[in-house]
Amino acid sequence: MEHHENITQQTEHKQSGHLTPNAVAEVFGAEFLSQTRCKLFIASVLHGDAPRCPGCGAAIPGRMMRSFCDGRRIRCDACGKFFNVFSGTFLSGTHMSSREVVLLALLLGLGVQDKEIARILKISAESVRLWRLKFKAQEEINKGAVIG
Repeated sequence: MEHHENITQQTEHKQSGHLTPNAVAEVFGAEFLSQTRCKLFIASVLHGDAPRCPGCGAAIPGRMMRSFCDGRRIRCDACGKFFNVFSGTFLSGTHMSSREVVLLALLLGLGVQDKEIARILKISAESVRLWRLKFKAQEEINKGAVIG
């Protein structure tokens, strides 16, 4: 319900009119994406079918998989380390939600200008620039892993 209320609050001051790209761009943000789908997508891309503890490499037990994929912190049965879906990845330490991360990656991939991405995500253009560099470095690492 919160999602619907946020969109309604953003648009209720506007008169009814036409659905145009500019009208959508004025209100578009991460709240338009499903948090659950974004969490599952990120978990599968970062960890594949068999996520492991970033500390000792032990497989995550099935009973903890839902919490892990939901982005919650879990504790490794083998070594006792606490971690979440972002731990041990280039996304470690981010304060963005899964929706914001997916939207950021999408907008960067589409070539949207940093200032516009910053406006949509309500972060600084400098943060967008730094994230662009992180994603580019990750792409280079992945290319090296595939080729090398």
